[in-house]
Amino acid sequence: MNNSRKWKISRGGGERLPPVLTSEKNFLPDDTILHLSEYLSFSDFRNFVSSLWPREDECPRVVRTQVRTLQSLKCWRTHRKLKLRCVRQQQQLKQSEDHVNKRQRKRQIDSDNVLIEALKMRLNDKQQPLPLLDEDKSFLLSLVSKIRGDAKGDNTSYKKYKATLMHNDKALKYLQQVSVLKVLINLNNHL
Repeated sequence: MNNSRKWKISRGGGERLPPVLTSEKNFLPDDTILHLSEYLSFSDFRNFVSSLWPREDECPRVVRTQVRTLQSLKCWRTHRKLKLRCVRQQQQLKQSEDHVNKRQRKRQIDSDNVLIEALKMRLNDKQQPLPLLDEDKSFLLSLVSKIRGDAKGDNTSYKKYKATLMHNDKALKYLQQVSVLKVLINLNNHL
């Protein structure tokens, strides 16, 4: 019976953890530890150093690296917050500019539609148009390019007037001759 007691397995014993290394000499050189600091996050590096030096008596070079890393981490966090704040402000400005630009584009489209309507009314008149001024020519060329679809417009009336004016030779000739000033005067008379 004595032999059976020797071979019994104790039920209460679990696995034991390996003992903590308490040697005063470090197995890794300082340069290797400092090199590892470049690849580890600050918390991982701090845990790594505390595992190597449990009494917190690490060498001064490692302490300086920890302090420098912590300072750069704080600077990175504040820089990131500032950068996020600047990006948000830029997005808000861009959204407000887009809103203003949409209003301006809508006004421009409305004014172009009024001019097209005036040109259409003027086509029905039998009067001779006034001679063109240089600024009128450039404006009419830009208007014709908008009608032809060179400029992007999301208004459906552009498509409607494009269809009527592109197939109407008389309208295109008139666009080349008519004075914008005369059209505006004519438009004011009709209003």
